[in-house]
Amino acid sequence: MRTFWLTAMAAVFLVAGTVAFIPLEAGAEGFNRDVTLTEEQQKEMGALHREAFNKQKDIVNKYVEFNVLTKEKGEQIIAHFERAYKELEQNGFIPNWERPHHSEKQDN
Repeated sequence: MRTFWLTAMAAVFLVAGTVAFIPLEAGAEGFNRDVTLTEEQQKEMGALHREAFNKQKDIVNKYVEFNVLTKEKGEQIIAHFERAYKELEQNGFIPNWERPHHSEKQDN
């Protein structure tokens, strides 16, 4: 039971840490799709995202070290972060907040 609660708390902290980077009102309104960042802006955003990714990776690795997460689950979470970073990089560091969410994919 203790493992369950530790895992649940780890999940809550990971989600809260990730959601903190996304504005609450991220949606079609207030999001300018017509912007392209300059090379310098992309480098700056890339550095910030890489820094955030490395910090999240450190957190996940600590949870693995403390046996809150299994090594396999930690690797899975880190792989997800890497895919998200690569997608951002491909999009010129303009986030794609309009893609369907997991629940919307299941409804189709």
